[in-house]
Amino acid sequence: MKKERNPIVVLLTMFFLSLFIILPPTFRSLIPKDETPATPDIPKLAIVKCNKVFSQELYQVVSKTKYVDGFPVNNIITYEKLTSLPDGTQEAADTASQTPTVAEELTYYKGIPNLEITEEGAITTVIINKKIINANPTEQYLKERLNSAAARQKVFYSDLGYRCNIMES
Repeated sequence: MKKERNPIVVLLTMFFLSLFIILPPTFRSLIPKDETPATPDIPKLAIVKCNKVFSQELYQVVSKTKYVDGFPVNNIITYEKLTSLPDGTQEAADTASQTPTVAEELTYYKGIPNLEITEEGAITTVIINKKIINANPTEQYLKERLNSAAARQKVFYSDLGYRCNIMES
């Protein structure tokens, strides 16, 4: 014998089950999903690295200019006194008309107030950043060492006889 069910219970059950069908699309349209990127925005980084061996003075100069999102952050120039020329370096005369000597550059940098210069043995490091350039607005020589674009920085140093490359991420 079958037990009779109450019509109200049947109707409530049907209503409850129909909610599983109706509510998901309704909520999707009323409450849209937040569109968040899968990965956070990573700043674009570029480094212009230029180097040159001054065979007359036995110095190797390396300039590393860092750019974040296309804006210059700093230029770290390292002067290393060599005991002999590296293998494969030609002993051609440096283009003295275009490139100042290492001694002239270091003397100039030491005359700039608040410029960060570190000397450790045979290595001298100079750090040029926007703060130093803004503190010395008349110093065009400093501005040239921290160009506003990575491509211009590479061209500037290449014109002085440096070998340059740009690393981007």
